[in-house]
Parts: sequence; structure tokens; C-alpha cells
Amino acid sequence: MTLPALAAVLFRLASTATPLQSGTVLDIASLFPTFELRVAASVLVTVAVVAVWRLGARLHDKELEAVSMPVWHLSVTVLRLVVVAGGGGFVFALWSLSGDIGTISAQYDLG
Repeated sequence: MTLPALAAVLFRLASTATPLQSGTVLDIASLFPTFELRVAASVLVTVAVVAVWRLGARLHDKELEAVSMPVWHLSVTVLRLVVVAGGGGFVFALWSLSGDIGTISAQYDLG
């Protein structure tokens, strides 16, 4: 995937956010109409986050590493959310996601 194509996907992802009472949610189904595309997009995001995390470790940039680690955990959680939601267990996936965000916040002192 080329950089312009990745930028187009990220722009489309950002522009499909729909406001709800408790925050925002992405309309994943319209953005990626098939389950396979949803999983592929989640894997792509996860790989990108791991690459940034590893780059921070390789450059011994503790600040970059510290920022990317919570994002890495969150991306794995989102990957699980997409996989479970694509299989039909959306309520369970949201419940799982809310618990993981609380754990990540406590672990990394995010508030």
C-alpha cells in the first residue's frame, strides 16, 4: 500500500466518525464492507503502531516509546473489537473494549 493510499484510508476513517451521547464511534461497516477488509485494516494499523514502537526502542527514544506503548495496547484491543464485532458479538466486544481501556488508563496513568 502506497503512502497516498494509506493517507486516503486514514482520512476516510477520520471522516466517518459519527457523534453519539457517550463519545464517538466509527461506522466500520460502511468504511470496510467485508469482514476480511476490517481485519486487514486492523492488522495494518497494528503493524504501523508496532513499527513506531520498535523505532522508538531502536533509537533509544524513551519519549516515543512511552507514547507508542499505550497506543499499541489500544490497537490490539481495537483489533479484537473488529474481529469479535465482525463475527456478530458486538455487545460483548464493546464491553471488552471498555474494560481494556480502563486497564490501559490505569497501567499508563492516562487519567
